[in-house]
Amino acid sequence: MHDTHDPSISIADQCPAFNPTRLPIDRRAEFLPLRASYQDRKQKGNPEWEQWTPEEERGHRYALDVSPMRASEALACITARASRPGMTLLVGFNGVAGGAAAALAAIGETSRNLTDFLGTTGPQSAGCGSGYLVLDDIALLRALRRGLSGFVHAVRLEPGEHDRVEAQDIETVVRSAAPKRSPLEADLRTIAWLRCGPDSRVEVLSRRRAVVHELVAEGVALYLAAQLGVSHREVRRPEPWRVAQLLSVSGHLELHPKETLLTTTFVDMGCCCSAPSERHPAAVSLIYDLPSRSWHGEEG
Repeated sequence: MHDTHDPSISIADQCPAFNPTRLPIDRRAEFLPLRASYQDRKQKGNPEWEQWTPEEERGHRYALDVSPMRASEALACITARASRPGMTLLVGFNGVAGGAAAALAAIGETSRNLTDFLGTTGPQSAGCGSGYLVLDDIALLRALRRGLSGFVHAVRLEPGEHDRVEAQDIETVVRSAAPKRSPLEADLRTIAWLRCGPDSRVEVLSRRRAVVHELVAEGVALYLAAQLGVSHREVRRPEPWRVAQLLSVSGHLELHPKETLLTTTFVDMGCCCSAPSERHPAAVSLIYDLPSRSWHGEEG
C-alpha cells in the first residue's frame, strides 16, 4: 500500500480509479489529459456554392471534439486568429433568467436591436435578438473576458469586404443552430459552428481546416500551462503544422500527465496518436524548451 504522506507520490498514483473531477476546481486541470478527435467530412452537393471557401477546402467540413477546453477559450482562439473581421452569434440562453439580453447586461454590456447593429460600421458593438446575441470581434472578446456565459451554440460569420448581412440572414443561421442541423449549410458566410458540451468539452465544425489546427494548438498550450502551474499567456502555442502532423496519424491526439516529464529547462510531452480503440503508449514526443519558449519534435 502506498504511503499517502509520501510527497513523491502524486494524488493520481494513490488510487487506480482516480477521478480529477472530485478535486477542487483549481487543481483538476493538473490531472486531466488533453483529448482531441478530428474528422474530415466530405459534403454531398455542389461545392461551387461555397464561394467564400478556399477552393481546396470546398465540399469539406472539419469536425473536432476537444477536452478540456471551455467555450470561452475556444471562441477567443477562433476570433483572435480569424482570417478577416466578422461577427459571432451566441445562441441558447434559455437557461438564463431574462435570456440573452440579461446575460449581456449582467457583465455590464449593452446591446442594440439587430437592425441597428447591422447598420453600424463602428467597433465594440453588440446586437440582441430573441434568445441570441450577435457581437463583433471586439465586443465578443471583451464580453468573454468579463465572464459572459449561458450560451449553448456559437456560430462564426465572416462576410466579404463588400457583403452586407441582413437581419433575415442572421435569423436563418440561428434557426439552423440545432443539435442535428448545421448552420454552415444555412449561409455561405458561416465559417465555424461551436457546441458547448459538459465537463469542459467543445465540439467544432468548420469549413476551414486551419480553425481545427489552431484550436488543438490552443488546447496543447492550455494543457502545458496547467502542468507548469502558470497562466496560458506565459506559454507559446505550438505551430499549427506540428498539430497537423500529429492529427494526420489517426485523427486522434492525447496528452496525459503521467506521460509528461517536467524538468528545469524543458517539458517532454508524450503524444498518443493512436485511435481510442487501440490505445497505445505515447510514441511521439513534443518538447517545449522553457528558456526559448520554443517547440521541437522528437520520435519516441
